[in-house]
Amino acid sequence: MSGRILIEKIVSRHSNRINIESLPAGIFVLRTLEDSQ
Repeated sequence: MSGRILIEKIVSRHSNRINIESLPAGIFVLRTLEDSQ
């Protein structure tokens, strides 16, 4: 839960400059957090 909130904060903070190259890394981080829980 806390991991998802952290990701949402990071995404909202950098939403104005998100590019396609950053999306796979974000998905990888989300999967890693879900697997760790």
